[in-house]
Amino acid sequence: MKFGFENFINCRFTTTVMGLELISIIKKIYVNKSKKIVVVVFKDNTKQIVKCSPEDNFDTEIGFALAITRSLFDSKTQMRKFIASKSVITVDKPAKEKSEVKNNIKKSQKEEK
Repeated sequence: MKFGFENFINCRFTTTVMGLELISIIKKIYVNKSKKIVVVVFKDNTKQIVKCSPEDNFDTEIGFALAITRSLFDSKTQMRKFIASKSVITVDKPAKEKSEVKNNIKKSQKEEK
């Protein structure tokens, strides 16, 4: 089932997409933890299959969210191109070592006393 991204974007905090409740358009959700697969079957018998990479940790919620997101687009390529076109890449500062963070906390606690 294709929702249409234009109609979906305005429904961020509700379960309604194009006037349809997600609950009413989803027929079944199959989860196979051993194979790391989530399958969402819609009422019109279309389905989205999401497979977790072997090196990744399996998460049912992420699989479900990805299946719903994929249903907004005609193909994975279209979804990936959309993501790439809207992405803003930032470079974070390198994370501090835990020991350095602990030392900074101890210093600030001593200064407070």
